[in-house]
Parts: sequence; structure tokens; C-alpha cells
Amino acid sequence: MRKFARVCTATNKGMNRGFCVFDGVAYFIEEKHLIEFLRKRVDGIDELSDEDMLEYCFENEDYYYTEWSVEDSDELYDENGNQIV
Repeated sequence: MRKFARVCTATNKGMNRGFCVFDGVAYFIEEKHLIEFLRKRVDGIDELSDEDMLEYCFENEDYYYTEWSVEDSDELYDENGNQIV
């Protein structure tokens, strides 16, 4: 069984790399879900293109892309986002 360090907020799938938003409030595998989430929660970005909005939010440290190590995680998940006990 594959193990994962995080669960995608949008898909509930296990993930070991992706976007971390607001220091762990949400996690996303796909950029399209990151964009949807940020557009609902960040003020003043309505008129920006997706690319400009992502740049603005990245520079504002609202999100970053990273990889997580299963070995360093306190909690582990299966591919369906279920916590492994």
C-alpha cells in the first residue's frame, strides 16, 4: 500500500507533493483547485489573471509548492485520504 503525507483538500486523495496554502490550512495537488481556493479567500485579486494572481499570492506567501516525506510525517494516509493508524 502506498502511503501519503498529506490529503488534497479538493479531491481527498493522498499526496506527497503539491501546494500548501496559508501554512497548512489547505493542500492541493492541482493548480486549478489552488486557484479556485485563493480566489474565494484573498481580497483584491478579482481583476487579476490567474497567472498574475498566483504570482501575487506566492509573493505574499499565501502558498508554496513542496514535497513531503512519508518518513518525516506524524500522520499517514492511503491513496483515498484515509488516515492509516
